[in-house]
Amino acid sequence: MKQDISNTLHDQAHAKSIQIFRYLQALHQLRNPTKRDIQEQVWNLWFHGLPHHPCIRRGTISSAVDESGDVSDNQLLEGQKNEVGASEDFILKVRRPVLRDPPEPPRELLPWLQNGWQRIDGQVLVHPTLPIAAGQAPINGHTQPLQFNDNPQRKQLLESWMAKRATWVQEETPAYQAMTIFERLYALQAQIERESERLELMVGDGLLVWQPKGGMPINHPVLLLRLELHFHPEIPEFTLVQTDRPAELYTALFQSIPGINASALASCRDALDQQGWHPLGGEETSTFFKRLVTLLSPYGEFAEKSSPQQTIHAPRITRDPVLFLRNRTLGFNTALESILEDLSGRDDLPSSLTNIVGIATSAERQVGEPNPSIFSSPNGEDEHILLSKPANAEQLEIARRLEKVGAVLVQGPPGTGKNPYHRQSVRAFARTGKERTRHQPYSQSFTGTPREGCRTITTTVRERPG
Repeated sequence: MKQDISNTLHDQAHAKSIQIFRYLQALHQLRNPTKRDIQEQVWNLWFHGLPHHPCIRRGTISSAVDESGDVSDNQLLEGQKNEVGASEDFILKVRRPVLRDPPEPPRELLPWLQNGWQRIDGQVLVHPTLPIAAGQAPINGHTQPLQFNDNPQRKQLLESWMAKRATWVQEETPAYQAMTIFERLYALQAQIERESERLELMVGDGLLVWQPKGGMPINHPVLLLRLELHFHPEIPEFTLVQTDRPAELYTALFQSIPGINASALASCRDALDQQGWHPLGGEETSTFFKRLVTLLSPYGEFAEKSSPQQTIHAPRITRDPVLFLRNRTLGFNTALESILEDLSGRDDLPSSLTNIVGIATSAERQVGEPNPSIFSSPNGEDEHILLSKPANAEQLEIARRLEKVGAVLVQGPPGTGKNPYHRQSVRAFARTGKERTRHQPYSQSFTGTPREGCRTITTTVRERPG
């Protein structure tokens, strides 16, 4: 609502409002510093580290042409269709694999093998010597330990069994790696359930690697999307699906970097809101990353695959998707940033905000709307409003608005007089020939007496027990 204030007061209110929200933004950033490195997040899982195994399936994002002919790559399709040919929407599916135990060694080798050969990442080590078992006859009259190499057959048995075990390791390594992913998701689900109010699961792509001059190094994806983790214990299988929230640009990374074109970044964010590019999308998402990295620096470059480098003084964005868990604090910074952006281009300020900054204003009223002061009689009486008990100015104003607009939201603690407005609404509509029914808890029964030609309106609501 526009304010009836002078230009000087308007400028003061505008400047103070921006100052307040900048303070809140700085305070939030101080208490919750921006994560510049993906390794600083609570939990992460890189897509390039997923093993190639049938129990792990990635969803794919394919461009599709809608009815209007526009191309959009925000359509999530399964890489492989199900039995009935219908596609399923998911980001990632991880089913518990079936693990095979290693081949059993010959009985002759069991006393010689050290522990650890049972694990797929363990080593096969043998004891070089063994003490003579109790009851065994001494050799040449002396009690000497047994040597592994004394019997050539043991070495042949060991080599034959180790060849079988090596084949098992090669074949079962993807399955055990898939089991590790399953275990990580199992622990992740328990953590999210415990701290669902504080943590949220994300998928990000467009890995920005940059050492800006005079700033902290950056190693974090810039295009993010919220996910949900679903567990189906009857299979058992984990499914990661996207929520109804659109993708977001991680603009908090750029706020402390000098020389960043804020208006250009704002245009990128607006384009993202309109087009809805998916972090795991195809060529259109890559085009968006190319545009973004060029806006960050004239030396910015884009690459489809990441490559290890020591220090990158120019921004570089690569396609390297990652799942991660973050704190639910980024939304505050985004909201504050949007408010500041809106205030910079707004001419009018809401009265609630001007009151906060200490500048009293009077709102412009609609033409023909009476001033509420005529209802604010000191003794609580008004000939236009029929209340069964004396009322104050606020109660009279609410009753007047109820007759005018037909709906008013009244909030207040118990005992502040909310119930009389329920009774008054029935009386007011009865007097004007209108019929309206409304149920309000904790009020008493009331029967209005309408004017001639109107039906009797009765409302009954329960009294609070006790």
